[in-house]
Amino acid sequence: MKLKLKRVTSNGWKFEHPPVVTRFNKMFNEAIELMNEGYSDKSEDILRIIIEESPEHIDAYHHLALLLLHREKVKEAFRLWMKAVGIGKRCFLTKDFIFGKDLLEWDYPDNRPFLSASESLGSLLYNMGEVEEALKIFHNILSINPNDDQGIRSLAIQAHFDLNQPEEVLKICDNYRRDIMADTLYGRPLALIQTGRKDQAERHLKEAIQWLPMIAKELTKKRHSPPEDLLKAGYITMGGPDKAYDYWQRFGKVWKDTEGAIDFMKGLM
Repeated sequence: MKLKLKRVTSNGWKFEHPPVVTRFNKMFNEAIELMNEGYSDKSEDILRIIIEESPEHIDAYHHLALLLLHREKVKEAFRLWMKAVGIGKRCFLTKDFIFGKDLLEWDYPDNRPFLSASESLGSLLYNMGEVEEALKIFHNILSINPNDDQGIRSLAIQAHFDLNQPEEVLKICDNYRRDIMADTLYGRPLALIQTGRKDQAERHLKEAIQWLPMIAKELTKKRHSPPEDLLKAGYITMGGPDKAYDYWQRFGKVWKDTEGAIDFMKGLM
């Protein structure tokens, strides 16, 4: 038996793993625990054994790639993610699965290794400067998992701004109209400013400032430094100064390079 897709609703699917994959679950969990505890060499050995014995174990490829990327072995990590995604994509060749219509949602745990590996591959391509290739992956993920539990819309918005495609940013924002994620809340008015629609941008920017005021404060600062909480905690809090600093790191240059955008924001604060 090989890895395959199983229909679970009229247009929803989930991966069905062969017994050889599930048989290694205990070893896999041990490898993850060792990795989290800092025993990366032992974890790597176990993951490589799993891959050798169970060559369709997508999660093993994914976590081994994460481990190697942490060691700055970028090329090997890239090859592993390509392999992991390729294993999953072969299952889509079934004539029953239709892209743009059918779903592979995060709600089903068996789908998460493929979705996570796809995200990591796209993110690595983006960081390597292959923005258009990364975007293809981001949009594929959004197509099959539109609820976007992973926050892929944020990565896609950033990539479209890099490519000077504000209209594409607006399309993504339209798909998540009630979203309070910083990238969509502030991305919509920024894209509207870039397309010359300041009257519409004003309403949406006011809303963004109301929901996440610290981001506006960070964007309009003359000097930026990471907040102490970010350095201590190692994670980002919703709406806090660490989130504001994170947003500025990723989008500050786009706001600065968009003529009149910062002054327009100052006038609304």
